[in-house]
Amino acid sequence: MRKFNTEGGRPLPAINLNVDKTVFNRAYLPYLNTRTRYNIFYGGAGSGKSRFLAMKLTLDLLKRPKTKLLVVRQTFASIRDSVYAEFLDVFDMFQITDHLIISKSTLNIEFPNGSTIIFKGGDDETKLLSISGVDLCWVEEAFQISYDLWSQLKLRLRGGGQKKQFFLSFNPISALHWLKKEFFDNPLDDVTICHTTYKDNRFLDDEYIRSIEEMETRDPVKYAVYALGKWGVMGRKVFENWAVESFKVSELMKENNAMEMAVGMDFGYVSDPSTLICSLVDVANRKLYIFDELYEHGLLNNELARRVIDMGYAKERIVADSAERKSIDELRGYGLRKIQPAAKGAGSILTGIQYVQQFDIIVHPDCEHTINELENYSYKKDKQTGKYTNQPSDNFNHLIDALRYSLEPFRTNNRLTTLPSNLFGI
Repeated sequence: MRKFNTEGGRPLPAINLNVDKTVFNRAYLPYLNTRTRYNIFYGGAGSGKSRFLAMKLTLDLLKRPKTKLLVVRQTFASIRDSVYAEFLDVFDMFQITDHLIISKSTLNIEFPNGSTIIFKGGDDETKLLSISGVDLCWVEEAFQISYDLWSQLKLRLRGGGQKKQFFLSFNPISALHWLKKEFFDNPLDDVTICHTTYKDNRFLDDEYIRSIEEMETRDPVKYAVYALGKWGVMGRKVFENWAVESFKVSELMKENNAMEMAVGMDFGYVSDPSTLICSLVDVANRKLYIFDELYEHGLLNNELARRVIDMGYAKERIVADSAERKSIDELRGYGLRKIQPAAKGAGSILTGIQYVQQFDIIVHPDCEHTINELENYSYKKDKQTGKYTNQPSDNFNHLIDALRYSLEPFRTNNRLTTLPSNLFGI
């Protein structure tokens, strides 16, 4: 059982710690003492990069008195069960938990030598950018962070004293992301890059490895992106009718009071994420503004409901995957009173896609997962002819499925225009 110091207490005497190198995966050993300003850790799922960074940065804080580490993810709500939990596991592994002051409310952590860890979400940019005196910054799941926020973070890690360092970790899903342009196409100076995959992680169990390697035969393209951590841009895209632009929901609502909210949900757990997508719909002018998303693995239904409530959508009509009727009933009990099942059936995927294709879609830059799916959602190829079919691949579609569900009430209340078959790759 994990032990915590009481908030406001005093840490125990200084920590004497000896760590054997065998606790690290061999691929990461050369990066234990990196001194470059920008340190990029990217690759496939299961590569162990987050665990390594939690271990390395803990050791750095123990060695460097009065050092402040800022840990950033896109949303503060996503921190507690991910990177914060990663640090707590490392503290237990190193047997130093009882020497730390750990605030369970603010998630701040104090070391005996005056070093600290502060966790902040990119969804509260004002508080995030008001933090001063930061020496180290770890941006976890960096592909979720907007370029504007990244630019602001860079400006704030400056000044004298010890060298300021960034650590960015991510899976390189889309070749169109700013991360590729920033660090690979036209790289900044003073950069270290580490690429790893599940093959570099000797701590994985056989079942996990088997599930990843089965993907190589079943879906080689997804295997290359998800497992091997290669930059992905898929084949012929399903959606070309979209663009990324900044906008304010409040201003859109003032300009057009005919705008309506659309919220959709798709269920997942371990292999697939649970997703929520939120947009404003202008049916008359065929405009769709996607402004918020949830994309998270490993959520139980009570945790999923809490995420949605915290996002502020408990009172909205949510149209969810009808294959999960039990989950829908449970979510109603957890406070999502207006959740309802989608009317799925034969041909519903293509019909839903056809309806979405009739809109001009504007995606807010913060919706990184939505952007990634729109970039990579593509049609299947016929293996014999090499030509694209009218069937989309079952990849990069968790938020897109949720989007289709969310628009179903609008589709059933409005006449559907027949579109030419070439939109489907025929």
